[in-house]
Amino acid sequence: MSVFGLFGAQPAADVLVVDDDTDVRTMICEVVASVGLLVLEAGDGRVGYQVAKDRKPRLILLDWEMPVFSGLAALEGLKADAATRDIPVVMVTGQQTPAHVDQAIRRGAAGYLAKPVDMKRLLRKVAEFMPLPKPPPGFKT
Repeated sequence: MSVFGLFGAQPAADVLVVDDDTDVRTMICEVVASVGLLVLEAGDGRVGYQVAKDRKPRLILLDWEMPVFSGLAALEGLKADAATRDIPVVMVTGQQTPAHVDQAIRRGAAGYLAKPVDMKRLLRKVAEFMPLPKPPPGFKT
């Protein structure tokens, strides 16, 4: 786990990004951090689940296809755990069929974004769950 743009004490996080693809995870973290939000990251569902329990982010952006512990398994664990069930989870994944979307929503996902992700669309989705401290110029939700 790492924290984007943070040294020293560990305040509550705004967004947790869980994706096994380092490039995708880094890009999403940089975009979300650029609007003034504190971002945590994890490279698999098991670590992401633990970080969510420990740090209680306001939102989780979760990939589906990951080794070790899939995003769907992490979503099920998060929604079954009283400590994390109220944290909204948005699936950010290449799994785009209506069946995948339905499966994620039935298991408790609060939203769904298909990869490749348009970063303006990603920020609009994040803004549905919290204000952006420094929205980009011309940004509209």
